[in-house]
Amino acid sequence: MIIIDKNSVIFNGVEFDDSNKDEHGIWSQICGDCLKKHSIDKYHLDDHGSGICGVKGCQNDNESVVYIDILAK
Repeated sequence: MIIIDKNSVIFNGVEFDDSNKDEHGIWSQICGDCLKKHSIDKYHLDDHGSGICGVKGCQNDNESVVYIDILAK
């Protein structure tokens, strides 16, 4: 399930306060700790990632390890 408002995107119960919308859909980035914590299905992940983790409340300010495709076009 995806919920979108002007300040965040909630994807399968995980709130992202840093997401991007472009011609490919809606995506964000996620660190290894949050990836393990939230058990994100690998189907939604891309091998690359850069920037700070987009998960709201991530206390680690970890560099992301992968991109997550929240809504692909």
